[in-house]
Amino acid sequence: MPALLGAGVPLVYGLNVARRSIGNQILVDAVGQSIERVQQGGRLGQSLAECKALFSGSVLEEKVAAVFLLEDLHANCGDREFKLFESWLDRISSWADHDGLVHGLISPMAAAKPARLKAVFRWAKSPKRWHRRAACVALIRGARAKLFFPDVVKLSNLLVADEDDMVQKGLGWLLRETAKFDAKRTVPYLMKIRARAPRLVLRTACETLPVNVRKKVLAQK
Repeated sequence: MPALLGAGVPLVYGLNVARRSIGNQILVDAVGQSIERVQQGGRLGQSLAECKALFSGSVLEEKVAAVFLLEDLHANCGDREFKLFESWLDRISSWADHDGLVHGLISPMAAAKPARLKAVFRWAKSPKRWHRRAACVALIRGARAKLFFPDVVKLSNLLVADEDDMVQKGLGWLLRETAKFDAKRTVPYLMKIRARAPRLVLRTACETLPVNVRKKVLAQK
């Protein structure tokens, strides 16, 4: 695996915090050099091949490296790459590699081409927690651009009763970003669902709202 990041660059795992931090910095520096090489050469295919290998394991640092390599190149990616990134959802092992993949790569691609939301609603009905969380996080970039409000409502209605805390946090994050950029439409929706939404979802959704509005939404009905 070090060969993918440049000769002589070790990956440091299973060490104490201090030594692990040094290893992570080495990794970040190596990834930065790889990104520069890819951008200069325009070799998206080569970068995808490297990242597919990096994201195939269980080591978080390698998955983060894959996202670093691709996050500035997503504009050059099309439907084939979107399907590739979707397939990586089955390799998720934590919220960290999940959010790197979905927020860093999938979400901007969904915002760039709304037809890709068909996949998002398919994930929302999945029995897999990371797919359902991905459905929420994939809409965030669009929500920040005041896109997809009807889709945010539709998705929220599908997942508002989800008992998984990772899904609840993802939905709360989506609603928080929607409220931040489109409070006029989002606050009435939060008032509508507050009696049935988990408190975790509501608290997260209200984080950026004015105190008086936040109290109103969170008030026990």
